Amino acid sequence: MLSLLRRHPGSFWNNPGRLSVADFLLVHFPAVTDDSAFTPISATNWLQHGIYGITQLGKIVPTDERLPGYPGFLAVIFALFGPMNFRAV
Repeated sequence: MLSLLRRHPGSFWNNPGRLSVADFLLVHFPAVTDDSAFTPISATNWLQHGIYGITQLGKIVPTDERLPGYPGFLAVIFALFGPMNFRAV
């Protein structure tokens, strides 16, 4: 893979056609599925309440269902650009 990047660096990074299709899809068809709701909810709870957990029956319950790496990243993005701002992510 590295040899391909060295021989053809423009093919991977400077393809404006690929970028415009990806931009179009991100803007017009943002994909947020029900399964992915756990991560932003736990990130928001962590950011707003200091508890890495999910909301159950109106209470925030600490959880260890997933590692906190990506929710931590989301918490930083949400702190900078607003809660549940998936376009910034």
